[in-house]
Amino acid sequence: MFFHIQPPKTIRGKLVFITLSGLMSALLIFSTTAFVYDAVQYRSYLDREMKVLAQVIGQNCEAALLFRDNAAATATLNSLDKEKRVMAAHVVLPDGSFSRPTLRRLDGKGDHARLSDEWSEVVREGDQLIVSSPIRMENNTVGAIILHVSLGEYFRRLWLFALIVLLVAALSAALGLLMTRRFQRFILNPIQELVLAAD
Repeated sequence: MFFHIQPPKTIRGKLVFITLSGLMSALLIFSTTAFVYDAVQYRSYLDREMKVLAQVIGQNCEAALLFRDNAAATATLNSLDKEKRVMAAHVVLPDGSFSRPTLRRLDGKGDHARLSDEWSEVVREGDQLIVSSPIRMENNTVGAIILHVSLGEYFRRLWLFALIVLLVAALSAALGLLMTRRFQRFILNPIQELVLAAD
């Protein structure tokens, strides 16, 4: 059953209803479009940023992979400690061995990652992104770096955007109601004069 709104019966009420309906409809379309655009753009930006970060850290791990120096790999990965969005990180050899995660982990997450054949992908798993990037030396893939990135900031941004939209909608409705009541006399007065003249 569809929700049915009964329009007001008075001319004054109908003017308010029409004005607010048009205002809220336009605001809803604009807000939805802006929300979707921002969500898609920010997620795309986050993916690109984490890919670049993985590539840079991976290049710094080339020597550690070559000499199987787990301590050097750990020291390189620990440089990510200031990047709060990275929950865990590790480098692996083609057989999946070598370095265990060395950064923050939440609820045991970050122990494993599924790599594609190309070892280059960004996959969403729950509230995190699994970013994997190949590490190449002289056109040969010698391993990969895997980052586990929290989506907490992404979701907080969406909630903040939604809150702002609701606040703007409430203020717009209040302002529209106020302006309609102030200026509706310019429409109602001529109508009332015609009614009186007809009588």
